Amino acid sequence: MKVSINISPKARKKGFGHYLLKDGTKKFIEDINKSIRIDALFKVDNISSIKLFNFAGYSLFDIDNNDFAEYFIDF
Repeated sequence: MKVSINISPKARKKGFGHYLLKDGTKKFIEDINKSIRIDALFKVDNISSIKLFNFAGYSLFDIDNNDFAEYFIDF
């Protein structure tokens, strides 16, 4: 399962991403009611995404040769 978040530039830096990712992930897991791994992929220089996914409990899994970081969370 992959997760992606894109916040409108006008709505960025207001904390919406934190709520959407953390609460959305929790709600999704409650609804499917089974063990699952969720992955996220983004550029390693995207500091906002690194902070966001770390805050939501995701962990770094790998960095590929194209400078993309893959993060994951297991439920």
